[in-house]
Amino acid sequence: MQNYIISGGNEACNEEMSTKWSKMKDEIKKFYKTFERKRITVLEKEKKRLLAALQCNPTQKKEMADMINEIAEIQLKDNYVKSSVNKLLYGEVPSKLLTATLKSKERDGQVEALINSRTNTVVTTHEEIIEAAGMFYEDLFKMKPDDPTTHEVLLKSWNPMIQSKILQEIEDPISLDEVRH
Repeated sequence: MQNYIISGGNEACNEEMSTKWSKMKDEIKKFYKTFERKRITVLEKEKKRLLAALQCNPTQKKEMADMINEIAEIQLKDNYVKSSVNKLLYGEVPSKLLTATLKSKERDGQVEALINSRTNTVVTTHEEIIEAAGMFYEDLFKMKPDDPTTHEVLLKSWNPMIQSKILQEIEDPISLDEVRH
């Protein structure tokens, strides 16, 4: 390849180089896909073996769960690498990794259960969750009678940090300019 690049200028050479490059690129893709399939198969077999061992011997639960998590992390890293390689080879192509990442973020943002503040029970259906959230905020913001002693303690302990410039403006008399505008 370097001989073709160095010679340059010759259109026949450039066409031959382009053809060889395309063939080499196809071979790289083929090798990479075969390699990945084999590696993924090995990882899947290892996960299945660990899961079967976990079911047969629950005393080693923690060690096996750690190994399964380790394999899952390796697969996640592999998916990132695969996604990067696909981007380089094919341009911007939505990958399974992107789809999975977006779905997991969507799942992370979902509320699966809430505690109803009035009944102190766990609610899991969508309607019950909405109702529980509504009741919580309704209770939080409803008017409550003012307790004068608590109110007095709050006012005595409250010390807002006001900048001296703003404090000076507040204390200054109102000017005619301020009244006009």
